[in-house]
Amino acid sequence: MIPRVSGSLARSAGLESSSVTSVVSPVASPAFWGVEHDSAIMTTERSGEVFVHTLHEEKSDLISFGRSVEAAQHAGRLGVAPRVVAADADSDTVVFEALRTPWRTATMADLSDPRLFTRVFAAQRALHRSAPLTFSTSLFEEVERLRGVAVREGALLPADIDFVVDAVRLAGEAVALMDRPAVPCHGDTIASNVLFTDSDVRLCDFDRAGNADPLCDLAVLLSDAFMLEDEWLAALEMLDQPADPVTLALLHVYAAADDVAAALRAQVYARRSRSRGLEYAKYGGWRFLKARWLIQDRRFELWLRNLS
Repeated sequence: MIPRVSGSLARSAGLESSSVTSVVSPVASPAFWGVEHDSAIMTTERSGEVFVHTLHEEKSDLISFGRSVEAAQHAGRLGVAPRVVAADADSDTVVFEALRTPWRTATMADLSDPRLFTRVFAAQRALHRSAPLTFSTSLFEEVERLRGVAVREGALLPADIDFVVDAVRLAGEAVALMDRPAVPCHGDTIASNVLFTDSDVRLCDFDRAGNADPLCDLAVLLSDAFMLEDEWLAALEMLDQPADPVTLALLHVYAAADDVAAALRAQVYARRSRSRGLEYAKYGGWRFLKARWLIQDRRFELWLRNLS
């Protein structure tokens, strides 16, 4: 669908005389791309091409538009995200600069390429080293909140959902006792939220951004780019990052929590969706499977002990 553009937003973004150049087609599975917003490239007389992004009304209770815009503006000023041209809270619509060819969206195969992987990590690090945002976020709290929504709305959940959520809760309780840093984090650095050229990178979609442990960002990035433990260790060595027992434990439990949160979100969307329910459910099933690989790993108890 075409994004909503209010009169005030049209005036501030120069969209009074504009035309739709292309509409983004959402894909819920195997990627999770463009499924929470109506998005389009629009051509304007004043600003040329812009990317217009409207949050779906049925998902606005799970995503804070104001926080997302604050984080996107912050990252845009740092040069690690597309620049925000204008935003309108009444219509939940934000206008970004349009990044056209040679910019393209990454795939998981792209993200596993060391050249792109290191540039994405550098973008994360630039964000982590910047001034704090005005709000924080927690993967563990998100799991609890989404589980509650899923149960209330009758979303399809696996038979072992209590076991999975309890494992994440135990990890969250252990992490809460640690003195972990809280810095601006992207919160969702999966391949579909990365735009890149041969020499540059931009992070997109700051709906899950907030001040958090920077290892949360690294865990999500590692989990989406690589499947095998040896690949994680090689990536940490390539990035000159520590691989001590505590760091590895944090990375694994953060990755598991992110998988569970993503799976629950997809199942809620499947319940609410009229047309894309099956795609959402497929993606949710995949993320639950990834979470189980970590939670049922024979080292999971050791990871929890390493956090205490």
